[in-house]
Amino acid sequence: MATKKELLNLIRANCSECMGGPRVHKGVWPVINPSDIETCSAPLCAFFKYRQGNDPNKSPARVRAGKRLASVQALSARGG
Repeated sequence: MATKKELLNLIRANCSECMGGPRVHKGVWPVINPSDIETCSAPLCAFFKYRQGNDPNKSPARVRAGKRLASVQALSARGG
């Protein structure tokens, strides 16, 4: 079974192919011109909100863990 990151990378590769190009088939990764994907004009596409290779709907537990990590890093940066 594929991980979430692998699925997001596959969606990004699909979007790259859709927006212009044979770059994915040539084995060139990451995409040479990411603005191709950023300027996608198909908001009704099922992949539209995932096209950047990020999950826009992070789970609440993951958001809390990120905030906790950021606070620990801030404390260690201050020397506390």
